Amino acid sequence: MKVRFASPTDKPQVLKLLSQLGKSVNIICGYDYKNENAEIYGSKNFDKVMKSDSIKIFVLEENHIIFGLASYFLYTDMINGDLYAHMDDIIIDESKRKKGLGTLLMNAIIDYSRKNNIKAVKLVSFPEIQKFYLKFGAKISNVAMNIEINP
Repeated sequence: MKVRFASPTDKPQVLKLLSQLGKSVNIICGYDYKNENAEIYGSKNFDKVMKSDSIKIFVLEENHIIFGLASYFLYTDMINGDLYAHMDDIIIDESKRKKGLGTLLMNAIIDYSRKNNIKAVKLVSFPEIQKFYLKFGAKISNVAMNIEINP
């Protein structure tokens, strides 16, 4: 298994994994048909992400098959100029869970962040995954809130 950044040719596999994530989100948050249909609704967005310098998609693959991914958004603090990352989408294929692949992916993200002078990786997660992040030294520091503008 290796971790790398997604490329445009990874689109079908990335969107398929995001549909798996959408099914989990719908169980927790309520149903939005777009969540479970990333292959249909995420296609244009994937193309935009591939052109962005501030958004990365880490993928975990073996033999050209992607088994996991994480989205990673870079931004600079306006006051102190420090570079931060924000991560909210992380998924391991249902058939490969509980085998240490999430740990492999997170360790690669932490290593990349360390090498690129990222001050911190800010995480948004459901309570069900917080235990996983705590293994990597995450601390619950803020409460994430959403203001629904166009529900």
